[in-house]
Amino acid sequence: MMKNCATPYRESLIRLIALRLRYRRAYSNPSADVTDLAALLSEVEAAERDVERYEQKYAHG
Repeated sequence: MMKNCATPYRESLIRLIALRLRYRRAYSNPSADVTDLAALLSEVEAAERDVERYEQKYAHG
């Protein structure tokens, strides 16, 4: 029987994908503010670090 719940790793992957999509949309928007893009990029980078951390944690478990 499969568990039907999201793991922290899975949730972090979903968050990273969503943030990357938001960043792409914002980047292609000519009226996007540089400050907003920088803030969004830092969120993407943080999400990437979270995914890496969970990959290391769950890779051997």
